Amino acid sequence: MWPTLANPPVTEAQVDLQVFAAAPGESYQRIIGLGPRVLPLLLREMENRPHHCVGALRALTGADPVPPQETGQLQRMASRWLDWARATGIRW
Repeated sequence: MWPTLANPPVTEAQVDLQVFAAAPGESYQRIIGLGPRVLPLLLREMENRPHHCVGALRALTGADPVPPQETGQLQRMASRWLDWARATGIRW
């Protein structure tokens, strides 16, 4: 179960996930630097528009719920992450 975070939630205005998906280098590092408080935003993005933020989810959570055979299948990867988040009690 994720603890309640003292930091305020991150807004989409603070994180440009489309830039992140297109050029993950610096944007990736900035997203990771925001810490776990960015998880709800990443999960909403995965729910609405699956894309390649899986690396950030792995870095932020230490989890990897996607089996190797589903790597690269964005819809399946998103589904695995969302199921994992629900089971873990993360809300978005």
